[in-house]
Amino acid sequence: MKWRSYISTTDWQYNLLVTLAFFIPLHKRIIPFLIISSAVVAIIKSVRDRKLYRESEIFPLFLLMSLYLLHLAGISLTRFPRDAWTEMEIKASFIAFPLLALVLPRIKVHHVQKIADAFSTGALLFMVFSICYGIYMSVATADWTHLSYSKLGIYFHPTYMAVYQCMALLWMFIRAGQMRHIYGSTIIHWVIASILTVYITMLASRAGILSVPIVIAVWIWSERHNRLRLKNAAINSVVVLSVFSASIFFLPYTLGRIREAVDNAAHVSDTIADHKGAVSSTGLRKVTMTAAWELLSTHPLGVGTGNVTPELVKIYEAKGEEKAAKKELNAHNQFLQTGAETGWAGLFLLTAFLWILWKSARASGNLFFRGFIILCVFNFLFESFLEVQAGIVFFCFWSLVFLKADAD
Repeated sequence: MKWRSYISTTDWQYNLLVTLAFFIPLHKRIIPFLIISSAVVAIIKSVRDRKLYRESEIFPLFLLMSLYLLHLAGISLTRFPRDAWTEMEIKASFIAFPLLALVLPRIKVHHVQKIADAFSTGALLFMVFSICYGIYMSVATADWTHLSYSKLGIYFHPTYMAVYQCMALLWMFIRAGQMRHIYGSTIIHWVIASILTVYITMLASRAGILSVPIVIAVWIWSERHNRLRLKNAAINSVVVLSVFSASIFFLPYTLGRIREAVDNAAHVSDTIADHKGAVSSTGLRKVTMTAAWELLSTHPLGVGTGNVTPELVKIYEAKGEEKAAKKELNAHNQFLQTGAETGWAGLFLLTAFLWILWKSARASGNLFFRGFIILCVFNFLFESFLEVQAGIVFFCFWSLVFLKADAD
């Protein structure tokens, strides 16, 4: 890659978006500064050009602003002001990115590709750093768990890092279809893609592991109308899936988590209704989701910003779910988390935004856009994905980029 081709000497808005994309999967602390910098540069340019970029495609982002306002209104119900304002700080992306969209001009298709390149590069660099750091810590402490799950993710939860890596993997597939292989080498390209899938299995996030075949399925489906490209996609997919499957069986921690998930899924008695204390990850998710649904059912307007976790803990304790109560678990489902906190109105806004996003993706024919939505929705089902910076910034940033992108 010629890195100079990724830098513009005149368009600093684009430069900041590329930089932001690069650091999202690499380092969290610099992200707020980059978001503010992008907004300041965009505002200055809009004032200088005397142009405010209002377009129909921006409308979906106003749904996110409305969702933020619902959270703001929910502070009036809070019993925990400090927790509520901390949450509003995390949810600031719901209003920061739509406001940025108001002053940001259209993004060219080739710029979107370079932004995707930057994001994937950041993800791959973190993978290298993570593995090297894990090996160092494993040797230093004689504890090889540093090469798996949360220790491997370092300051990222493994689920979020797995999503980043799956986005990078999808982009590598798309680049291969465009014959834009890394360093111009087909072999190097697919070796890196295979290593990336091994790293995802090392992270041992079950949602992340399931996301890999989803990404491959999305890619193959997109190539179905071209026999030659479909054949190449199928062959490369078999190679990647073979490496992926082998890595699962040769990594003890990952294989153990998958077996645990299968075993616990078979024991449907591990639920709140049985008044048993769930201890497995799968069982705890059943507990948290059922409790969140109970909150939404009994509080159609929501329990208020900052109140969800305490209210969930009350339910856990009443049902004898000691582990869930002790760990103060959230809903582990973004739809139920949003509904419990902001009521049916918040759930409607989130669902409506995703639906409009999906319609835009289908209309644009952008595979990367569609893959992004599918990955997000899938992970929304198993994680409260938008309750932490690593999830909400990723989601809002790519939503803005895709919605502001010119049609192909």
